[in-house]
Amino acid sequence: MTASSVHSRSATAASRPPRFPTLFECLLNAVACQQLSLAAGLTLLNRLAQAAAPLAGTLRVFPRPDEVLRLPRTALRNVGFSARKVDTIRELARAAAEGQFELDRFETLDDADVVQALVQRRGIGRWSADYVMLRGLGRLHVFPNADIGALGGLRRFLETAGGDDDPARALDRWGPDAGMLYFHLLLRGLDERGALSVTSHS
Repeated sequence: MTASSVHSRSATAASRPPRFPTLFECLLNAVACQQLSLAAGLTLLNRLAQAAAPLAGTLRVFPRPDEVLRLPRTALRNVGFSARKVDTIRELARAAAEGQFELDRFETLDDADVVQALVQRRGIGRWSADYVMLRGLGRLHVFPNADIGALGGLRRFLETAGGDDDPARALDRWGPDAGMLYFHLLLRGLDERGALSVTSHS
């Protein structure tokens, strides 16, 4: 697949990547995956759901802020979160419970104001803020540049595509679709590790 074909597909796609239903869920996904592989981060989130959220039929829903706050620190540590991440998660849950992450308010902010509002929170840096803009607010022009792994994947992709191998120039060309490229690289990495294989159940 060439770089130009990715741009064409993202620009003309009828559907958009799914967004998290709440900024709180998006933020906790970002925190869980900080400095960890996606697989490790998802494992922590699954454990969090098991510890905090009730069953909805045969499935567990993502815990609400108040459900997270009811968990003692030791329970969050047992899930596998570091002490620093436990502090971050509890502060985010408290802020969300107080209505500080209402989606309607954040959707009215421009990118710079979203970043400013988020990075002042404990444990939230530029990558997490960019991730929230992309996955929580659906701003498909955002490519989380602080994601070293994604930039490395982009560089390798450009090399195999046989085009310009400078990530910054490539992202400029993709412009409003740069976030779609981030999704592509994420799925490409999972596929390379065999994480997208489908198991049939009889």
